[in-house]
Amino acid sequence: MYRIRPLDYILGEEYQELEKQQIYFTPFDELNDPLEGTIDMFWQGDLIVWENFLCHYLLCLCNKFLRATFSNNANDFLKEKEIHVQMTVNNLPERYGEVFKQIKKHFLSKQEIIVLLDYLSNKQIPTRRNELLFYLQSINLIALHSIISVHRENKLCQGSNFLSLLQEEESSLVANITTLKEANSEENTKELFRHFNLLYKQSALLQYYNFRTEKFDKKLAYLLINFPEDFSMQIDELVYSKWYLACFMNSCPNASLWGSYGVNHTGVCLKFKTYNNDNKIYLPIEMPVGFGSNGLMIEPSEMFFDKVEYGNDRIQVDFFRSILTLPTPVLHEEWYTDDAGLKSICSDVLEDKEKRRKYWDNQKRISTSKTLDWKEENEYRLILTPLLDEFSNKEDRVLKYNFNDLDGIIFGMRTPIEDKVKILAILDKKCQEHKRDDFKIYQADYDFGKKEMIIDELELIKPK
Repeated sequence: MYRIRPLDYILGEEYQELEKQQIYFTPFDELNDPLEGTIDMFWQGDLIVWENFLCHYLLCLCNKFLRATFSNNANDFLKEKEIHVQMTVNNLPERYGEVFKQIKKHFLSKQEIIVLLDYLSNKQIPTRRNELLFYLQSINLIALHSIISVHRENKLCQGSNFLSLLQEEESSLVANITTLKEANSEENTKELFRHFNLLYKQSALLQYYNFRTEKFDKKLAYLLINFPEDFSMQIDELVYSKWYLACFMNSCPNASLWGSYGVNHTGVCLKFKTYNNDNKIYLPIEMPVGFGSNGLMIEPSEMFFDKVEYGNDRIQVDFFRSILTLPTPVLHEEWYTDDAGLKSICSDVLEDKEKRRKYWDNQKRISTSKTLDWKEENEYRLILTPLLDEFSNKEDRVLKYNFNDLDGIIFGMRTPIEDKVKILAILDKKCQEHKRDDFKIYQADYDFGKKEMIIDELELIKPK
């Protein structure tokens, strides 16, 4: 297997991947394909799950509001991208739990919310992400109104002067729902909400642009404008755990890939030995295998390669029957049951083995799928799935391989000579430490006769 790396990652002081024998596992939202990991999520369920969903939105918004209130530095607040969608009501302090019950009651009593819940729970057409985002944007000010009003009643904050902005938004939601009932085609609604989403993004950009010369509350602007979209994207974490990956290829003479991943052919390509177990290819990696008395246990493990499949069809996922990252008691208490103790029809997934099997199959497909635009990469992946949250810090996602499993290294067509010398010095040292005399050095080149990139072994150069 081959792994193209920029020189900064190989020689730079921050990484030193060759010296330290390390592989960095990247979160999918840092990959160069913005569609990486995206799924065709849809929302369709009864009144119980829809009410619990909107209350979860309210809970997350309330948590973000508190962080904004107690943050002294707006820039620090804005840098914190996490909404903590995994949080539950039980995570709240006991006294504040009572306050949130009041906020929830205030919110659910609003006529706009009652109408929206009735509409969503009786819809025959699934709700897609753009449509969901439209509803969240529509109720966001209503939710903030409930949060601030109850805080003010409990003398927990001074409220805000933007409450007067609510009236127009509240009245328009009921009118919009009336209009939507007439659009009974899924294709019509998809196009309609894609258009709404585009308008909203333009409006948000214009608001920020108009604010550029004024002093304005950046934290408040985030809650008003950005929060709904951030929530709509991060809510996927309730469906599938975060995953991290390291990218490889089964061949490397591709000039385009060297140009992008190898920084204009200045980088290098690491060539790894692989092993076979039951017709599955793997690379031994030192990684966490569990928790012991001294904390996280690290041991060499067989990490299997997954081949990436290319296609433009996204995987469909039923949100309300796929929020299985949460513990079963939380699912029963905060998602699948109402205040009267009635159960949602969506709770059937907890007893249906076939639906749960499909859920796990989809998780694998999501982490190994890319659009057809990337087909030439012929990519394979090592995928790191957390046991708990042990890989949330970047430094914890740098795992070590055995130097004996590094078969060779390929210099790019533009790798500077001085960097080649530095790499050879590292390899001399590593080969002496590991008593190796079989390490191979290669040079990438271009054969104008064959009109293709070629890889030549530098047989006179033998690190030892």
